[in-house]
Amino acid sequence: MSKAKEKFRDRALPIRIRVNDLLSRMTIEEKVAQLRQDLYGWKCYQRDGDSVALTPYLTDYLAKTPGIGCLYGVFRADPWSQVTNETGIPSALSRDTAYRIQKQIMAANRFGIPALFVEEAPHGHQALGSVSYPINIGKGNSYDPALMEQMATQIRREMAAKGVHIALVSTMDLARDPRWGRTEECLSEDGVIAAKYTEAIVKGFQGDLIHAGEDFLDQPVAKHTTAQMGVVLKHVIGQGDTLGGHNSGSSIIGRRELLDIYGPLLHAARNAVGVMAAYNDIDGVPCHGNPWLLTDVLRKQNGFQGLIMADGNALDRLATNYTQPGLAARQALTAGVEESLWDELYPHLVEYVKAGLVPDSLVDQAAFKILAIKFLLGVFDDPFKTPAAYDETHAQSVNLELAEESITMVKNTGILPLKTAAKIAVIGPSADNRYDLLGDYTAPQTAGQHRTIYQAIKAQFTNSDVRYAKGCAIRDHNQQPQLLNEAVALAQASDVVILTLGGSSTRNFGMRFGKNGAVSSKGINMDSGENVDLASLALGGEQPALLEALAKTGKPIITIMVEGRPHELEQVLAKSAAVLLAWYPGQRGGDALAALISGQVAPSGHLNISYPRSAGQLPVYHNQRRNPAPDYYDEAKAPLLALGTGLSYGEAPVVEQVVLDQTAVTEDALQGGAKLEATALVHNPNATAATAVLLVATNGLTNNVVPRASHLVDFKRVTLAAHEQRQVTFSLEATAFQQTDFDYQPRLFVGPVTVTVNGQQAEFTIQ
Repeated sequence: MSKAKEKFRDRALPIRIRVNDLLSRMTIEEKVAQLRQDLYGWKCYQRDGDSVALTPYLTDYLAKTPGIGCLYGVFRADPWSQVTNETGIPSALSRDTAYRIQKQIMAANRFGIPALFVEEAPHGHQALGSVSYPINIGKGNSYDPALMEQMATQIRREMAAKGVHIALVSTMDLARDPRWGRTEECLSEDGVIAAKYTEAIVKGFQGDLIHAGEDFLDQPVAKHTTAQMGVVLKHVIGQGDTLGGHNSGSSIIGRRELLDIYGPLLHAARNAVGVMAAYNDIDGVPCHGNPWLLTDVLRKQNGFQGLIMADGNALDRLATNYTQPGLAARQALTAGVEESLWDELYPHLVEYVKAGLVPDSLVDQAAFKILAIKFLLGVFDDPFKTPAAYDETHAQSVNLELAEESITMVKNTGILPLKTAAKIAVIGPSADNRYDLLGDYTAPQTAGQHRTIYQAIKAQFTNSDVRYAKGCAIRDHNQQPQLLNEAVALAQASDVVILTLGGSSTRNFGMRFGKNGAVSSKGINMDSGENVDLASLALGGEQPALLEALAKTGKPIITIMVEGRPHELEQVLAKSAAVLLAWYPGQRGGDALAALISGQVAPSGHLNISYPRSAGQLPVYHNQRRNPAPDYYDEAKAPLLALGTGLSYGEAPVVEQVVLDQTAVTEDALQGGAKLEATALVHNPNATAATAVLLVATNGLTNNVVPRASHLVDFKRVTLAAHEQRQVTFSLEATAFQQTDFDYQPRLFVGPVTVTVNGQQAEFTIQ
């Protein structure tokens, strides 16, 4: 048959017809190849200066395998890959390298099917020369979905310019247990907050590529531009909710809890090109083999149309629960996992099919989805399309703004903003360390990419004598007395101390790693990140001793917490004149902190989590079921800092009144799509502009399940001019007034319902 008669090459036809035509021509071996993501992309090339050559690792694989579904991490650079600034692919060589690899892949199969190039981007592309933004747990403090969308747009433009098709982005995990090392990848403890961010990130990466309620398979491939790029959201679901905060552990949450807490997040993923399944099990059922989760809830209930990708080697873990690996493969395909990642399971699908363990219809179903996404993204028709222009200067401007909005001030006795100080001591283990500002999944940096906190403070306070002392390490106890003595001497000779405390997710090239890239031999000063869980949230090493010693000098201390998870903060609050939670603020974090400390910018971050006093209190997240239990014998049960906490320079804007439009609050109206309009009157009492974060919560009864202590349903960030009063309206759907009932169905509240905005309440009755 001539190519002119091959329907799969006809761009005018709907994607469904094209994919079905292509599948009908493919062998089982060719179909299975599309389900495989076996290779480590950075092994496919070898760089020598400005010259890049393809390696036998790639060409030998293609000689035995008719194509590749996805190719992971061509541009990844980090200690796990052992790719450095000298051996990795710089931006200038990225597109040509991708082009040459893609040509090899297309030549290896009869139909010229290209691969999808997949790259990590949890806080920016994990590649040489890339922009690194604040980590999720930090930027979630911004309450600014619009800025989050701008960030995603900038990351997309940068990655598309290199030839990347899909970004792996963490948005689906919730910070329910901060002992978990990957807490830094969570946007909030709350599913509604994280869902609004997720929708913004999907839009920033993909534009309107997929529309809810419209099957993209029934449409022809549009004229694609680089404005359309896929995002795969990690991880589905409950990985931050495991017993003991253990990475990849078990989540003992029932279906009701999952639907209530994670339901908004699953709904927010509906327009994404893909999701990645989570390592954990939920009530004993591994996510990678859970058809109720991945098919019934994600696809059928929420209308998700994209592909489902396995996490690294997760299918091999699934296989340990089965007497035969072929049975595990069948279960994963039945659940809906279409694309593998480095496992030994899907590469053997051909033999499982021939042995009768896996129906070939399951392979067809999975291959269909992978091919459909290749058509949707325009990769099949135009694998080498010219990218749009990328402006790194603008990207770094967005990065700085996001860093400024992420930093949250939780104490200030009046020392901030710091206007004058003849001598400033900048002290602490992260004060002059570039990598401590960036978090896990970070590429090697160069000296010119960003300033440390010390360098930024020195540049900001040009009329002051700014000096630095390390004081101590993050965790290392060795050789610390000399460092502490140097720090105390510097503090005594200074007018004010700027102190950094916290943790670090910094990997180094001497560590060992598992097959999936997680740290297996922890570095002494890396106490956060993937596979680095803690039993205690106390500050490590000699940090408490450093704080005590500096406090005894009597000099005022401005403490900056540089961290990927909450640490015990009571002593820090007691000994400091001001406390800023900076998290890992990214490449512009030092500049953002300098701007906030000097008063050039006012703090506007508000906590996206409930900050615990200690690990012994956990869990402390705000939306637990209502519980009348008293405090512990030896500790309060309430968190140290509540969700939404955040100070600025001046008084906080006040919600003076909440008014409800009750014209559409009957049960039938709400279930039919009507919305309740809740309007908050907000007043800025200051003589300067001020930013407020408005948190909307509802409370009511269903007559059959225990209500939640707090049921957050919406939020907005608003900036008001001096003395401005403004009406801010929220349109609340039925989901704002319901919980999952004992039949696992959403049930509206009955009787009186309270709507609260920042402490101000209004009440109505659902009839």
